[in-house]
Amino acid sequence: MLYKMKLTDKKDVQSLEPTPFTSFSELVLKEINLENIVSENLFEVLNCKLLLMSFFHDQLGQKIVGIYALDENGDLTIFEVKRNTVSDNPVLQLLATVQEASRWDYSKLDEFYRKHCQTNKEEDQSLKDAHQEFFKVELSSDNFNQKQHLIVIGNAADKKLINFVQYLNKQGLPISFASYRVYEIKEEMYFEFLYPSIDQHANLPT
Repeated sequence: MLYKMKLTDKKDVQSLEPTPFTSFSELVLKEINLENIVSENLFEVLNCKLLLMSFFHDQLGQKIVGIYALDENGDLTIFEVKRNTVSDNPVLQLLATVQEASRWDYSKLDEFYRKHCQTNKEEDQSLKDAHQEFFKVELSSDNFNQKQHLIVIGNAADKKLINFVQYLNKQGLPISFASYRVYEIKEEMYFEFLYPSIDQHANLPT
């Protein structure tokens, strides 16, 4: 949350006023627009503590959840992206997805990558080669997708999601929430991304 800080004449902090924010939904932007921002800026958006290589997302309208990314060890991270405040329903959807994804071998991941690659690159590159080029480490096919991680992205999280995420973490399931904000300040648009984040702030009236 972004706050406007008001100071007194003596340079003391007088008050903090929350800055109204909006969502992709209110801006009549699609979830795919938000997915594109995240997918194309994973390193910058999610900070250097979580370096991921995005290799597939549903930009072509495939019936597949969100964004798929790999870390240095070849573990799979699955993102579910929502334009508004998120409840626990997307998590239930993700759990079904990760159950299926846990059975995918390297050839399945490589198939996803090549489908995505067709729209972005001219050369025919394998996922293994792209991973080695990105992380500067060489993995065998068996190293890929040994573990799965879940990240839900939304404008805010409601109490159901917060409680559900905390419960699943206690059960040892690696799931987290990231929130995004869009601010309009002096007729300029600003994008904010917080990871990890459990934020219940709702949109403020403008």
